[in-house]
This record gives sequence, C-alpha cells and structure tokens, in this order.
Amino acid sequence: MTVKERRNMNISKRYRKAAALLAALTALCLALSACGSAPAPAPSSVQEVQRPQQSEKEEAKQEQPKEEAKEEAKEEPKEEQKAEPPAPAYDIKGLVIAEKDNFRITIDGVEESWSGGLKFSLLCENMDPERTLMFSISDTAVNGYMVSTLFVEEVAPGKKTFEDLSLSGDDLETIGIESVDRLDMKIRVYDSNDWHIDPFMDERVSIYPTGMSEEDIVVPERRTVEGELTAEDNDQFCFVLLGTRNDSIWGYTIDCYIENRSATDLMFTWDEVSVNGFMIDPFWADTVVSGCREYDSISFSKSKLESSHIDKIEEIEFKLRVYDPAHIMSKDAYSKVFTLTLE
Repeated sequence: MTVKERRNMNISKRYRKAAALLAALTALCLALSACGSAPAPAPSSVQEVQRPQQSEKEEAKQEQPKEEAKEEAKEEPKEEQKAEPPAPAYDIKGLVIAEKDNFRITIDGVEESWSGGLKFSLLCENMDPERTLMFSISDTAVNGYMVSTLFVEEVAPGKKTFEDLSLSGDDLETIGIESVDRLDMKIRVYDSNDWHIDPFMDERVSIYPTGMSEEDIVVPERRTVEGELTAEDNDQFCFVLLGTRNDSIWGYTIDCYIENRSATDLMFTWDEVSVNGFMIDPFWADTVVSGCREYDSISFSKSKLESSHIDKIEEIEFKLRVYDPAHIMSKDAYSKVFTLTLE
C-alpha cells in the first residue's frame, strides 16, 4: 500500500468516528429534551369508541326527542296513591240515650269490633234500691236497614255494668254501609222478677253518631240480582226472593229482601210450607219496623230434607203472611200462596 492510500484510509476513519460522535451527541440531546416534556397518557383498559361526526341537522333531530321527553316528564304528573277515606268520627262518649228515675243508659265509647263492624259500649245503671232490672235492646236499624243485634243485661239493685251493643261487619257490608249515621233501637227496661207490671221503658230511640242531620242521611239502594223474583211490591211493602244457596251451617237457603213502607211495624212469615210435596217448616218469621228495609235468609234444615229423602229441591210451596205484630189476632194485612219451581 502506498503512502497516499494509507493517508486516505486514516482520513476516512476519522470521518466515520466524527459521524458516530455526532450521532451520539444528537441522541443525547433528544433524550434530555424528552425528559423535560409531559409524560404520555397510559392506555385505557376499556376501549372508547368514537361516534362518527354528524351534521348539525342530524344532531338536531336526535336532540329534539330528548327535549320532548324531558318536557313530557315535566308535564306528566306522578301517579299518586289513593288514600283510604278517613274512618268516621263517632264523638258520642257520655251521650245518655235512655233515663228514668230508676235507671240510665249512657254511651261510654264506640270502636271497631273484631268482625269489622262497630261496638257501642253502654253503661247500664240500676238506680232502683229494690228491683233487679233487665235491660234489652232489639229491632236495631242502621241508616234505615234492620241489622241483627243481641243485647240483654240484668243488673242488681243499686249496681251498674258495661255491655257492648255490636253491629256485625257482615251486615254492614251486605247493606253497603261505611258510616253509621243513624242508629235506631227499641229499648225495653223492666222488672226482671215481675213480668206482670208494666215495663219502665218500652220505646224506640234514634241517635246520630256522626252528628249528621236527618235530612242529609242517605239510605243505600238495595242490590239487584240476576234472576231475582219479586213476590209482591205494593204501597205497603215489598218482598223479593234474591236467590238460593247451600249454607254449610244452615243448609238450603233462600235470600230475600223486605221493605216496610207502611206506618206500622209488619211481621212476615211463611206458613204451610212444603218441599217437593213434603211438609217442611223453615220456622221463619221476621219483623220489619215501619219505614225500614232488611236483607234476610230463609233456611231449610239439612237433616229434615234428608229424613224426607229429598236430594234435590224441585218445588217449594208457601203461604206468605203479613200482619201487625201488635195485633196478632186481627186479620192479616196480606196472605197469598206461592209455588216456586226450581231447576
């Protein structure tokens, strides 16, 4: 190799070293510059999908339903739960419903009974120093409808007692009564040991537990039943057979509706009753007070039907008698024979 070639080779090596050194310096400067800048964000674990860009018209179309939905949500009122009507207020504690020289009956309070009805707590006081008195309440009516009650209490001389007059929840529901606005009853007080003397009291009493006036009291209309049979409907009374059913306790039962439109109390009875030609008496009689109405039931004993070998009732014949219970020996106000043909 000549001297000239060696010289050119050395110059080439120097150029390569200079270029390598220049590259290293450039990399170092870039590294230092990178240390001074903000760190790059870490990648997210959930990928975000970018919505493609839309035109202003398309965005307006999509925003419009949202705005309308917001307006509808504002305008549409929330459905409120219907609150149950408040229970009637019976503020009659301390009300004296009957009083004579030797006795007094006072209402001590009113509360709901276990059957869903009402019970009136009555304080019966015997102020007679010698006689034992019997207190009885019968012929009870609520808002113009007769209901079943049982109230008989004996009180010794100079003593007193509390006793409940209960109104059945089933009776009130059947009639359609939610508030006892008028309560009518017959109060009888007499000597428990001497029935020959006149009672100290024997009369009807009316009270208004809710404070409502007589003019504002509404008498519920009677319910109607498909297939019912109106036996009689005149200016004195109305008697309707509503239907039949098998009662687990009372046996074969006929439900009826009675309305007394006369000025006197009326007794309704079935006499000379036969079932499929066999004499079977239901032993039914009912007194309906003047101006009142009542739902009642007439039942035939299961054992009596079985002893007559009656498996299916096909025909019932009866005489409907109506008369004044205060004058049982007088002529009937009404008497007619009916025949029911049952399928």
